[in-house]
Amino acid sequence: MLQASEALAPPVHRAVAVGALSVAIAAWVGAAGLMLGFTSLPPALEARLPLDSPVLGGAALALVVALPYSLLGLWTWRHDSRWRIESTVCGLILLSWIAIELAFLREVSFLHPLCVIVGAGFVWAPRRR
Repeated sequence: MLQASEALAPPVHRAVAVGALSVAIAAWVGAAGLMLGFTSLPPALEARLPLDSPVLGGAALALVVALPYSLLGLWTWRHDSRWRIESTVCGLILLSWIAIELAFLREVSFLHPLCVIVGAGFVWAPRRR
């Protein structure tokens, strides 16, 4: 049950839930693409992956990004009181993922600044009242 102390303006709550599920779906699709081979990386980028393995990269994407964002989307949708902490954690995870990805791949795409903005938004959202 939603308590008065956990009440949140419906548009913000909805935005967090939809945003989290959008990130989760994108991450699940990206992970599947890397693991199953329907999203290929240029050979130079693939060589920079840990163990030169897109399968390992896809598995890491699924476990580190897709799974936590799926949980955040579910908790936020259900008005679970843990969503605020999970949102902050997910935002920090996404920011860290991008930093680590840039360190490994040493290539910037249009998705990197977008993910930084999205990650920062998930860190900021629970603080909004």
